[in-house]
Amino acid sequence: MRSKHNTAYETISIRGKTMSDAYEKVHRQIGADAQILDCRMTTEKTASGLGQRSIVEVLVVDPKSKNTNVNSVSSATAAIVETEVLKIEKLIESVEKQYEEKNTLSFYLNSYPLSDELRKAGVSSITTLDIARKFIGTSGSLTKTEALRDLSSRIKTSGSNWELFTGYHMFQGNPGSGKTELVIGSANKLKNAGKKVLVVALNPAHEGKVVQLQESAKQSGFDAAIMRDSKHLNSCHDYFSNYDAVLIDTDKLEDDGGVTHHTAIHKHFVISADVNANIVNKLLAYADNQEFDWLAIGRGDLAANKGQLLELAIKSNLPISMISQNEDENIVTEIPDIETFTGAIEVSGEKISQTTAEQNA
Repeated sequence: MRSKHNTAYETISIRGKTMSDAYEKVHRQIGADAQILDCRMTTEKTASGLGQRSIVEVLVVDPKSKNTNVNSVSSATAAIVETEVLKIEKLIESVEKQYEEKNTLSFYLNSYPLSDELRKAGVSSITTLDIARKFIGTSGSLTKTEALRDLSSRIKTSGSNWELFTGYHMFQGNPGSGKTELVIGSANKLKNAGKKVLVVALNPAHEGKVVQLQESAKQSGFDAAIMRDSKHLNSCHDYFSNYDAVLIDTDKLEDDGGVTHHTAIHKHFVISADVNANIVNKLLAYADNQEFDWLAIGRGDLAANKGQLLELAIKSNLPISMISQNEDENIVTEIPDIETFTGAIEVSGEKISQTTAEQNA
């Protein structure tokens, strides 16, 4: 559209849906050196229907005009307007994006059949959203039955029991994760199952741990040994073969003796049930990178709610080997099944059957 802006030169009006759209058209039609006189927001009727829409109109000098000597103040003013309008458009885009994301979150959380149950159990919205996205993206039926089946497939356990628990098992984790309590609780269960058990305290941090181990061994009837250097473990396998199960309680997370590279040793990474939410992902990533075989959960009684154990099981790529907790001043360790974790979810008439680690793999 050409118009007379004054008697000195002719102008062209270029319209776009947004400022950036209008200026892109200006640069495409006139060129990068287009002389911009003015820009404004206006409206036009829609091509169909009875409505109208907002548009941006940019007034530029027609390059075919005989006189193109444009007052620089007008061009400068237009450039300022362009900058400000672009800022506004970017702000609007940002708000719209946040709105869309919020609506997307609401869509998944509202569509996922177990959102309310997981929320009541104490599972975080972030974890629930992750489960919901994966489920809705792959499932053809959004029923609670299918959601429970999907959830069970994301929880890995050993599918074992104390009768089948044999061999060498090393427990590593940060101080305070509950390693010693978990090992002693496991030794008690194995002894009650008729197993010959040896617990090795590897380089204990203080004498209190030694005393605790000795007292527990005397009370429960399992054998105990103290080892000050992990390098000696590699020469003890013949001796270990005299036992049905050998449980090695390490004092520090790092393996400085290379013993965990022995193919016969199960590596359990121990994480406390009340682990800080800010570091749980980092710890689980470490367990993956160090190629642990299992995740063991210590101090289960300290979990803020039942959903916290469920959340750990969902996030972990490793199968859960065991959980320990203090019950009436007694350390109790259990080999969990699927229902140990999904029991936190109250769904009328629905039940998840046990799924083994092999089935989940």
